[in-house]
Amino acid sequence: MQSSKFSIGLMLTYVGATCALAIGAGFSSGQELLQYFVAYGWQMILVAAMFAFIFIYVNYQCAARGKERNLADGTQIFEVFCGKYLGKFFNWFCGLFCYLSFIIMVSGAGTTLYQQYNVPVVVGSAIMAVLAVIVAIMGLQGIVNVISKVAPVIIVLVLGIAVITLFTHASGVVPGIQAVEAGTYDGVMEKVGQNWFMAGLSYGGFMILWFVSFMANLGVKTNKEGGFKELIAGNVIGSVIYTVACVVGACALVSEIDLTASQGIPNLILANQIWPPLATIFAVIIYAAIFTSACPLLYNAVTTVAKEGSARYRVAVLVGAVVALVVAVFVPYQGLVNAIYGYCGYVGAALFVVILVQGVRFTIERRKNPDQTKFDKLPNSEKRSGIQKNAVPNDGQIVA
Repeated sequence: MQSSKFSIGLMLTYVGATCALAIGAGFSSGQELLQYFVAYGWQMILVAAMFAFIFIYVNYQCAARGKERNLADGTQIFEVFCGKYLGKFFNWFCGLFCYLSFIIMVSGAGTTLYQQYNVPVVVGSAIMAVLAVIVAIMGLQGIVNVISKVAPVIIVLVLGIAVITLFTHASGVVPGIQAVEAGTYDGVMEKVGQNWFMAGLSYGGFMILWFVSFMANLGVKTNKEGGFKELIAGNVIGSVIYTVACVVGACALVSEIDLTASQGIPNLILANQIWPPLATIFAVIIYAAIFTSACPLLYNAVTTVAKEGSARYRVAVLVGAVVALVVAVFVPYQGLVNAIYGYCGYVGAALFVVILVQGVRFTIERRKNPDQTKFDKLPNSEKRSGIQKNAVPNDGQIVA
């Protein structure tokens, strides 16, 4: 029996899950913040605003349509928005991107332990790969339960480092940004895009590729268990927290730009500047943050080709982890972040445009034809049949 009472605890779980999947290696290490935010000086605010809009809008649309259509699988959300053939392309591309992102996580894990403790990259990456396999095999609910508990701690600590850095080096922010805008670090620091608009599109684009099927699955889950309002509220709050954290973290990095611009894990440099022993502890925090993204990314990638819980799913998880480990050991971390996030983000931006247009269309159609809401009340079997027979006709047009 679903409860109509709003659950603060459940909402906070979704806040944690949103932050957990978003933070990952790029945010916690600081490399992502350098390439998308610091590299654009004061225009980082515009990058953040564009990202927040894309992220919140798409997550809502995917959760709402997942709940409404009661999809048999979250990956069907691509056909809901894009039609049969384009939907299949985006489905497979998102699975591929999630897997490539998992490789980044494995690489970032190895780089973190190497930079701080001189542990061989292969060892740090292998530990992360094994942990991700164990949790991914637990399935979707196990992932949400694990990462939602870890993420809030990580966000607080990462922000703590940034705030302390800004408090002690606030005078370095303006000169640092001026130096960045003057091109002083163009040959030192990687950069995604040619302007803030393209950077914002890419950042929002690659992030939604992580979340589309994940949010659709969570939306479906609320049909049986309730909690849709908590899901949306938690996702919005988590999105805002993450966006603010990006800007604060970027300002902290730019305040020490001479030291951070060329580093693979620049946030470790900030921690070391505050107190050397803190860097030792913070490396573990970064590793934990990478873990919270690695698990759902591996899950999202594998569920593209195998049903959760099946023997094929377990084999795919193991094989995927082994291949990721091999790539992570031989390809530099900064290069992986720049190439994978940058270029794949533009494909994600194209998906955002499709979802934006279709979302507006769905709203208009519902206002014109209120009786369409009867679709929401059909039994599971009929609704799942509806997604195949009514929602995605052969011509690729979507029926709201």
